[in-house]
Amino acid sequence: MRSSVADNFYVLNLLFHAMDQRAIDSSSEPLQKLVNYISEHYSSDVYSGFNTPPVAYFLDKFGSEKAIEFLSNWPSDDVHRGPIVFEGAPQATLYAKLVAKHRDLQADSTFVDLKSRIESAQTKHGGLTIADTDIGPLWILVQQEDVDDNVIREGIEFFLSEVVPDKDRLRTRRLALGILVLSKYDYFRYSDEINKLSEELYERAKQELGEPGEGPIWRFRGTKPWLILLALNRSEVSYEDFMQDLVDDIIQGQNEDGSFFDQDSLMFNATVGLTLIAAGQGPKIPKQDLAWERDLHRQEIEAKRPDFVRTVPIDPSASYAAEIQDSAEGIISEVSDILRVNSLYIDMLFDDIIDQIKTTPELEVRVLTRGRNVKGNRKRIKKDVLNDLIEATEGGVREHHRVHSRLVIGDQDEVVVSSADLTRDQLRDQFNAGFYTRDPDSVQEAIDYFDQVWEEAENVQIG
Repeated sequence: MRSSVADNFYVLNLLFHAMDQRAIDSSSEPLQKLVNYISEHYSSDVYSGFNTPPVAYFLDKFGSEKAIEFLSNWPSDDVHRGPIVFEGAPQATLYAKLVAKHRDLQADSTFVDLKSRIESAQTKHGGLTIADTDIGPLWILVQQEDVDDNVIREGIEFFLSEVVPDKDRLRTRRLALGILVLSKYDYFRYSDEINKLSEELYERAKQELGEPGEGPIWRFRGTKPWLILLALNRSEVSYEDFMQDLVDDIIQGQNEDGSFFDQDSLMFNATVGLTLIAAGQGPKIPKQDLAWERDLHRQEIEAKRPDFVRTVPIDPSASYAAEIQDSAEGIISEVSDILRVNSLYIDMLFDDIIDQIKTTPELEVRVLTRGRNVKGNRKRIKKDVLNDLIEATEGGVREHHRVHSRLVIGDQDEVVVSSADLTRDQLRDQFNAGFYTRDPDSVQEAIDYFDQVWEEAENVQIG
């Protein structure tokens, strides 16, 4: 007959069999026991209401399929309860995080309704009509990629200018949520504000959560402790000692069955678990995986970062003397599907375009220009160039008398936008400047703009 300890390990192994074993093994023993407790007691058929997202989100950290079951049983009408948007912003945010990971966030009716309610509640000053000091609902919105930038930006500016200076309105929970919103929306832009707010949050946390050694600190329900630690992790300053002291106090209150203190609430215990995770108790990422993720993140930043390009005729030997030309040449030489060129005048690089068409027969080329209304020698040059391009592109040249932009777009991959036409004087002899980028969103916006003008433009005939 098995001992109670053996029974516990037997159940533990059964429960963990359908979970991420690496995540479990890399977690502290108290956290493993808590995962066992919550897994054993959670049923998505019973628990699928307003307070459940933290439970499902906690289990999802360990690869539990019960998080997927939770999403399947979530009652969509529960979203219409007021607290889920305002007082319950963390719960709604965790729901949004789960949907974003496992489903299509934009197609989720619950999230769409949440988004609509938040946006409609915003005043012209940026606050929210139901709770104008609460930035929490914005944490829900920043979980999506195509968020309405104006709603978030105005909400952040209201928070920083109206709420933060007023200490009576800036409650600790709002302070933590504000840090999380700022870091999720644009960490590098708001890094100074994040660090300053983190210092304020740290001082408040010591008062509200209790100094280390004062005994159990979990005499309240809610997500505040987790939010505090999660927010402090966003600061450039390390609060590791404070977090470790907090963890030591928490662990003292763990029961034999894995739950904490005198609470059997799964919501309560899940938030304790999320707090332990925020304090570094697991799941831990192997060093090689972490290094790989950091390298990918670095590459992503470099790929999206715009490069300033210029023409500097007074220093022709410098590497930056003809950066606009170099960028345009690079795009033309690498393009394989479709090349979009917008230049008022062209007397350079047209040979490169024609050569690329010859080496890549399936290449589509669209050239958008202002037309033939030029005088003197330039008129003859432009006429000859346009005739060559019209023939090479099989009619892929159009004109619009109101176009004034200059850009070269290669496939859906890269774009250079500048003040320079593809002419000798502007690519070599005059001061011009612009930007080159491979950022997907920027490239797509450039394509959308080009195609919009292209549809309004008229074909240029050989003449």
